[in-house]
Amino acid sequence: MNPFTYGRVVSTSSYCPRQRLEAALKSHLLSGQNNYIEGERRTGKTSLIFETIRTIKSRRIVYIDLLEVRSTEDVHKRVLSGIVKAEARASVLQSFLKKISALRPTMTFDPVSGLPSLSLDAAVGLKPESIDGLFGLFSEREFRNSVVVIDEFQDLLNLPDARQVLAVMRSKIQFLKSVPFVFCGSIRGKIHTIFNDADSPFFKSALPLEVGTIDRAAFKAFIASKFAGAKISVSPSMVDRLLGLTHENPGDTQQLCSAIYNVTSPRDTVGEETVQQALRHIFAEECKGYESHLARITGMQLRAIRTVARIGGARILSADFMTMSGIRHPSTIKKALSRLEELKILFTAAGEYKFVNPFFAQWLVWKDY
Repeated sequence: MNPFTYGRVVSTSSYCPRQRLEAALKSHLLSGQNNYIEGERRTGKTSLIFETIRTIKSRRIVYIDLLEVRSTEDVHKRVLSGIVKAEARASVLQSFLKKISALRPTMTFDPVSGLPSLSLDAAVGLKPESIDGLFGLFSEREFRNSVVVIDEFQDLLNLPDARQVLAVMRSKIQFLKSVPFVFCGSIRGKIHTIFNDADSPFFKSALPLEVGTIDRAAFKAFIASKFAGAKISVSPSMVDRLLGLTHENPGDTQQLCSAIYNVTSPRDTVGEETVQQALRHIFAEECKGYESHLARITGMQLRAIRTVARIGGARILSADFMTMSGIRHPSTIKKALSRLEELKILFTAAGEYKFVNPFFAQWLVWKDY
């Protein structure tokens, strides 16, 4: 079995311990403190949260995913879905129906699993203020020992009535003293704005916790142990090579190691040719997505992105960048890269443009775009 897991929440043996962050988050949760966790994509934020709460025997998770919500109705559905997944007892859900009767909820049962589900009447015309009733359910005794985790919280800013939705949530959450909330976000600027802008309803309402790369020594040991368990030899210098390719991003590193496992056999030794085979394995799996990106961008944006792939995005107005890209006007470079960021192909960190998917960058170089 492949020992490397990516693209989903991991725990126990598939999880690389992050003791400092786990200790800080655990301490905050046990004291009832709300937290917001920020970091770039695939850095293991959700896994960190789940693994930390797993070690707190007296707490359980209510998980709400707000990825790409676009309307107030979407928010209602996601919150209700999280509640139902955490509390599937039909008798309890029946009592919840009465408490949110204004939303005209109905309960049905899956014909295969027999599990109940709740839905809301779309004809009601769900508004920001009606979220108050859903969040009021967290004051019920069934959730007294829960931690509510709201993932991709920054996507609430996509809503046309974002401020009202945030205001209603904040007004309710501030009185739920026995239920700590963890807000998680992968677009640093947006999640930071929600909790640090003085005009935001959530201004300074939660403690920050930044999740970046895993301690290098600990992560190297973790990777080496996984390969050793599969009877595959990998040198410390080769592990450094892998971490360099992925910029130490935990999710991307696990994906690359998983691909290496798929192209090797027990008693093999990982070398540069193995790495190249693994990259080609990833390219074959993801090329449709790469081609989709290319279909959405202009020729000028392609010039800019292929230059970032080759020399990086730290000095986009340098002579080297302009010469290699063939773009002579700084404003044109900025406009192209900004659009690529809007398309979520690139992102910026510490003033540098980086690929959301580092393997896309390597594919562009491999294909000689």
